[in-house]
Amino acid sequence: MASERAGILIVEDEIVVAVDIEERLKNIGYDVSGIVTSGGEAIERLGRNSIDLVLMDIGLKGDIDGIETARRIRDKSAVPVIYLTAYADEKTLARAQVTEPFGYLLKPVNEKELHSTVKMALYKNKMERKLKEERERFRIVADYTLDWEYWWSPTEGFLHVSPSCETITGYAVEEFLHDPRILEKIVHWADWSAWEKYTGSLEPGSQPGTIEFRILTKQGEERWIQGLCLLIIDAEGRCLGVRGSNRDVTRLKRTESEVKRLRGILPICASCKKVRDDKGYWFQVEEYIRDHSEAEFSHSLCPECARRVWPEMPDEMSMR
Repeated sequence: MASERAGILIVEDEIVVAVDIEERLKNIGYDVSGIVTSGGEAIERLGRNSIDLVLMDIGLKGDIDGIETARRIRDKSAVPVIYLTAYADEKTLARAQVTEPFGYLLKPVNEKELHSTVKMALYKNKMERKLKEERERFRIVADYTLDWEYWWSPTEGFLHVSPSCETITGYAVEEFLHDPRILEKIVHWADWSAWEKYTGSLEPGSQPGTIEFRILTKQGEERWIQGLCLLIIDAEGRCLGVRGSNRDVTRLKRTESEVKRLRGILPICASCKKVRDDKGYWFQVEEYIRDHSEAEFSHSLCPECARRVWPEMPDEMSMR
């Protein structure tokens, strides 16, 4: 008996053959969702019913034959198709292979072969769906990241690049996949030796620190990148390339640069306390610090100024 119930649609224009197959399927524990005699009916039935497998007469008569019907089913759904045929020439078989059937059964159908072919088709389809789901999960995890992630192989170039690469570098995923040496073009020439030394020092199992380097985007803009690379080693100890994770830290570097400027000597007016910038313009000290750092100001009065403004204020109030 079948290990699980499955709905099977029989598409066969010879009713006697179709009924015989139906009885054999029921004998081995499967549910028959129906019998139809044309491709159009089969496509319509798939749109209305939950069907797990289609047994398709390859030489179906009518406006569309079994192969064309299977192609249309494949374009619209993931329902597996097994062809039924009494005879097919090489040209017909070549057409049938393009639709990627899950098997062939010769008519008249042998019950033992019917059981094994259906069972294998359902199992294969289940595994393919599971694999597709796993790939979709991987795609979501790998692609939905703000960082520029990649997998690079020394023999095949880039095997995967996250879409964020275009936001950060200006180059599209396809440009990375078609050019294994694109990093040589975009890493800033002044940082290339440091980048080469960093990647050349990677060892299996090591946990290297990050590296900061500059790139030149496709538009010619200079950006700072914080990168981390790890060697990919499979279960047999073979190196499969490098896993890279790059983050755009340009804004952070610019902020750090601005903050460092405040550590130098600032010309300040001895009278009004305005600060002069490197272009000769004068600014209120709080305005200058606000524009050159992430600090913000709130205004109050120190105790001395409070007593001067409000001499009648009690001392304990001016100290608050």
